[in-house]
Amino acid sequence: IYFYTDTDDNTKIEILKKTKYIINMVGINRDLEKECYAYEHFGISIIEGINYGCIPLSINGGFPNQYINESSGFLFKDENDFYRILYDIIINNIDNEFNYKYFSDILDRFNEKIIWYVEKIVGNIIP
Repeated sequence: IYFYTDTDDNTKIEILKKTKYIINMVGINRDLEKECYAYEHFGISIIEGINYGCIPLSINGGFPNQYINESSGFLFKDENDFYRILYDIIINNIDNEFNYKYFSDILDRFNEKIIWYVEKIVGNIIP
């Protein structure tokens, strides 16, 4: 397992192309009811990983739990749950395949929205 932080875009893309899983732990060990601000609001890094075929592992809080489920990745509630999932993947050799069918619709809708927002923002900035 390798952890990369703050890489440039080209390095990030090369890493994601070779990566099987992407992990989101934003909000781990926080109380969702009292500290909802501590969770991932959208999860752009998860979407980027999904775009390159990475299976998502994410804390079950914030927006990622709206597009990740048992057929598309893993959601965990705390550190112990996360360790159990890693144990199953690494030790028990649970082999998961990326769910292209499930994510293709999400990525299409996401890309359409991004294009719309960029056109709207750029259109408002550049006359």
